[in-house]
Amino acid sequence: MNAAHWLVNLAAWSAQAGALIAAGGLAAWAFGLRVPRLRLAYWQTLLAVCLLLPAVEPWRRAADSNVEVSTAAARLVPAGRPAIYFPPWRQVLLLVLACGCAVPCSPVAAAVRCTWTR
Repeated sequence: MNAAHWLVNLAAWSAQAGALIAAGGLAAWAFGLRVPRLRLAYWQTLLAVCLLLPAVEPWRRAADSNVEVSTAAARLVPAGRPAIYFPPWRQVLLLVLACGCAVPCSPVAAAVRCTWTR
């Protein structure tokens, strides 16, 4: 899978999880969940369902239609100047999302959180 597929899947999962959480919040309000233990169990179950959505859905592999064949000659870069690589924006976006998920889970962030709560 490439970055475009990852982003499409992430957007679809986000939309599904958002709709499920909105419906779950409306149901919790409609049924008047007031007992704290029951509310906690309800929201934890809803979280588990949202996290299990990718495993429950049927998996389909998309056909890779982005195959390009070139018969042109390669362009040579002069030896005096290094080639500059600019990664595609989708890969940069995935890297930023991954760092945004990893940083709050790091030990440094946990230590900072512990010092703030004192």
